[in-house]
Amino acid sequence: MLKRVSILVKDNPYNTLRAFSSGLQTAFKKKCIQMQWVDAGIGGHLPTEALQAIYAFAPDLTLSFSETDPLPDGRYLWDVVQIPHLAALVDPAVYFMHQINSRYLFHSCIDQEDVCFFNDLGFYRSFFLPHAVDPTEISKEKVDKTIEILFMGTCYDYRVIEQGWKKRLNALSIKVLQAAIELFFTTPFLRFTSAIDQILKEWKVDEGSINRFELMKELDFYVRSYDRIALLQEISLHHPLTIVGGGPSFSKIGGNWQDHFSKTHQVSIYPEIPYKDATNWIKRAKILLNSSPCYYQGSHERILMGLSCGCSVLTSCSKYVEESFGLQAGVDYYTPGKWKESLDKINYFLQDSNYEILSKKGALLVENAHTWKHRVETLLTHFPDLYSSIFL
Repeated sequence: MLKRVSILVKDNPYNTLRAFSSGLQTAFKKKCIQMQWVDAGIGGHLPTEALQAIYAFAPDLTLSFSETDPLPDGRYLWDVVQIPHLAALVDPAVYFMHQINSRYLFHSCIDQEDVCFFNDLGFYRSFFLPHAVDPTEISKEKVDKTIEILFMGTCYDYRVIEQGWKKRLNALSIKVLQAAIELFFTTPFLRFTSAIDQILKEWKVDEGSINRFELMKELDFYVRSYDRIALLQEISLHHPLTIVGGGPSFSKIGGNWQDHFSKTHQVSIYPEIPYKDATNWIKRAKILLNSSPCYYQGSHERILMGLSCGCSVLTSCSKYVEESFGLQAGVDYYTPGKWKESLDKINYFLQDSNYEILSKKGALLVENAHTWKHRVETLLTHFPDLYSSIFL
């Protein structure tokens, strides 16, 4: 039985991980589970005094959103303290290949395909745990909608990404990526990892000549970048669009929102804001956009935040989200690669006389099934089997 949990918290852009950790900690406490908050600092490096505090607390489980950096001697916390650790991933599984060899580690994934990805590699200690919101973020108040369409997120410039390939990748790798991009955007519901594998198989590429997993990461970043930019460009030709998000100093890749819009686009751009302030913007929006082209069997917190704040959400297609919310709860879907189809859905949201009814239904569905309380309940059902797999 889970009685004591140490949650390791580090900084990241927009401070989303701190917000998630706080929501999860509150939900754990409501289950009468003792919690220890361990600040891992800006770089994720665990101070010596924090390690000593964990030993003194003697948790049944340590937990962190995303990964934690190794200790100074190169080992990871869970291997040193020999206590099960849950890495609650907020990015695709392919970025965490270096952390699947420890017997004390297991993962939760925000896309069901990531669980399958780990299983295919022979790592079976993972389970599906999608994003959630804090119940206090669910708005009951009626707010004037002064923003027509809102997107919140960082600018990743696909042109900069592509230029980087010429410096880091061989010619064959670049050709594989180019073919995988076309395949991804012309094949609905194709997982980005599968796009790479399909090209490698069709071309009979010797895996010794390329790095399969690195190509998957490159493809993920590229299609993420291209999809959000193409979507926003298409919409802003026809409707006023507000963008709130980081530019070149905020993105590891580089990119500037202003570079992607001409005078023909109706767009207002504002700097990034922390997660805790995002709801003040979202509440004022009629429509919140979400571009998550690599999550066909999962979700993103933007979808839940939009519904919680009483606005409609247009998101890249996701079978999981559609099963959870359907088409009558303020959510609709576009297919990456077919950005023009978003316009009819935008127009429907803006003209729909049932707008408030739909948005309230969406908020209710979030409240009933997509808060951190519900994610803790899921975790607690998985913990006994995962714990046994470590110590038996």
